[in-house]
Amino acid sequence: MSTKAKLLAVSAAMLIVGGLMIAFLNTKGAEPTFTCVTDGGATSGFTDSLQNDCPVSIDSYNTWREWSGTPQYGRIAGLGIAVVGLVIGVVGLVKRSSK
Repeated sequence: MSTKAKLLAVSAAMLIVGGLMIAFLNTKGAEPTFTCVTDGGATSGFTDSLQNDCPVSIDSYNTWREWSGTPQYGRIAGLGIAVVGLVIGVVGLVKRSSK
């Protein structure tokens, strides 16, 4: 197998692995649920329209906000692997034969 074919095979494998990581790897976990305020206490100013249209507590909203702002490192790594695979593929396409 020539060097060019090996580079293209490695590139294809890295693109597949990177694409699968981007599509299916979730490192954030499940979305936290909102806690409703029922006793007239302090609210976050938002309502939970998906469950029962009640005011959301401040602590519950802060927990959800931290969850939604957490980066997904698995997907970032998948993107990096895909980019490296793309670069290797371009090198494999432009590489000249040593003969």
